Amino acid sequence: DASLGLLEAEYKKFILPSNLFLDAAGDPTNIDVSGNRLINAPKWSGHIGAEHDISSGRLGTFTVRGQLYITDDIYLRALNLEPYDHQEGYTTFDVKVMWESADSRWFGEAFVNNITDEAVITNQEVTDSGIYFANLNRPRSYGVVVGVRF
Repeated sequence: DASLGLLEAEYKKFILPSNLFLDAAGDPTNIDVSGNRLINAPKWSGHIGAEHDISSGRLGTFTVRGQLYITDDIYLRALNLEPYDHQEGYTTFDVKVMWESADSRWFGEAFVNNITDEAVITNQEVTDSGIYFANLNRPRSYGVVVGVRF
């Protein structure tokens, strides 16, 4: 499976109320961000995934799957301030091996997500006092799942 997204998205007309910037009298100012790129709107992004089933008779079926996600740069706030609001494009890669018994009663999976341990800011907020808060994507994670159907 694969996908490709192309996007050209900008604010046509947008006046942003802001407490971060004050005028000479100390009052909050509005900021014209018209023409800036939209928040979390990469110009392109894509995904490619592949899996292969391996039948092993009495042992059941093994499936190996890998997937790659790649995206262009994004801005995290409407201001589009460099470097504060900018997140570089990134790539993440996941892989897993799944197993299902021949009678489909037992199943299992071993996985590694974000193999490269790519740290990516996915959301960002700035308080009125100028303090930045950011959310990061999940770090590399791995695990094993085993189950039975009854």
